[in-house]
Amino acid sequence: MLIDVKERRLVKTPLRTAPKYIILSYVWGQVSQLQTTTSNLANLQEGESLATEEALLQIPRVIKDAMDITTELEEQFLWVDSLCICQDDAGSKHDQIRTMGTIYSCALATLIPLTGTDASTTLSQRRRRSDRASHQEPKAIALEQEIYNSTYAQRGWTFQERILSTRCIFFGAKEGYFACHRSCIRDGTENYESQDILPTRLRLLNPLLLGAAPDSCFTTGNGTSDQQFEIYMNIVQSYTAKNFTYPGDILPAFDGICEVLRGRFRWTMHLGLPQNFLFQSLLWTTNSERQQATFYGHSDSTQYRIPSWTWAGWA
Repeated sequence: MLIDVKERRLVKTPLRTAPKYIILSYVWGQVSQLQTTTSNLANLQEGESLATEEALLQIPRVIKDAMDITTELEEQFLWVDSLCICQDDAGSKHDQIRTMGTIYSCALATLIPLTGTDASTTLSQRRRRSDRASHQEPKAIALEQEIYNSTYAQRGWTFQERILSTRCIFFGAKEGYFACHRSCIRDGTENYESQDILPTRLRLLNPLLLGAAPDSCFTTGNGTSDQQFEIYMNIVQSYTAKNFTYPGDILPAFDGICEVLRGRFRWTMHLGLPQNFLFQSLLWTTNSERQQATFYGHSDSTQYRIPSWTWAGWA
């Protein structure tokens, strides 16, 4: 499903034939918000259903901003997980979670707020002319610092959403940034990275990129087996440092990354480990005391304890 920002309603469309769409990646937090369920799905597909007074009271600020920005970009469709996934349909939800790699990589761009701690944050930029004048030559690590210091960067679900996205538009405290697999641009400037710095910076922003983008082995699907496994190790190292509200989400929130690794490197993934490198991937260790994760599953009938031999059992 997608949000039609012109008609302010949900529309059903198969992902493979979906029109161009924008995605919002954000931290839910504890903010109460409108969610699509089996009981309200039909109503939310009616014209202007997302523009009613009742709906507007339940839609958080960040989603309203994303709808407005999608309109400003002259696009019609927006994907937001809380509304485009039927939250109480376990089967449909499971299927969409497993295809997150496709959902995010096929989007025209992903909108990412780096301020705030929940869905009440905004995508607007509060900048003065003096701010523009005093930051004509930004520090090379400005965007990385904003990401690193954000609540957004600490969450497990948002980690895969960011690195699976082909193009990201970041909304910082005072600056906006655009980043893709080829470039990194600050709001109001042209590409300010030298060719020597750019590959390193892009790799910091996205651990899927190893080597000189866009010629990384992930981008091309080539590279040696050692390079491919190094990408996997970098991803797992970053991912296992993230936080989850529900420990059982550790594997579902990694499904999108597994989907991409399977398709790009033709790997077979099992419980977060590539079977092509099973022995190497078992040689993990932890830097802190962690308890074994409890369960992983999508319904009471399919829950089971994550085995202790995979990092996912202790992350």
